[in-house]
Amino acid sequence: MCRILSAVLLSSCLCAASQGHESPIDAASLDQTNMSSVLGTKVTVIGNVIKVKTPRSQDAVIIDFHPDWQSHLSVLIPQSLLPQIPDTESLLGKRIQVTGIVLEYKGQIGHNLVHKPEIILESIEQLVIMEPRQ
Repeated sequence: MCRILSAVLLSSCLCAASQGHESPIDAASLDQTNMSSVLGTKVTVIGNVIKVKTPRSQDAVIIDFHPDWQSHLSVLIPQSLLPQIPDTESLLGKRIQVTGIVLEYKGQIGHNLVHKPEIILESIEQLVIMEPRQ
């Protein structure tokens, strides 16, 4: 019974992930309180980049769309993709569109334990610069 239930749950999760979310989501509105509705699914988010930062490890660049970045969606550009965006700071103030699977970031930021949504880019084609911020 447990195996059958697990297979059904896995199947429905994989189906939801492959179908994705149909209409774009405002990147600044996606946070830890509402991420469960899109967790594990492919979505397209659109938002104005308000912060571009490099963690201490310098193995990625993180893009934020909301001043409360500790609880809202971040997009992570891994080091392997950074050569394709030579000046990541140029994304600051731009309106961008990102398509990818929403994951739950679980970690520590400073002294706080954090659970928040994130999208990790696998390909630079997932990120599209739309227009300057207005």
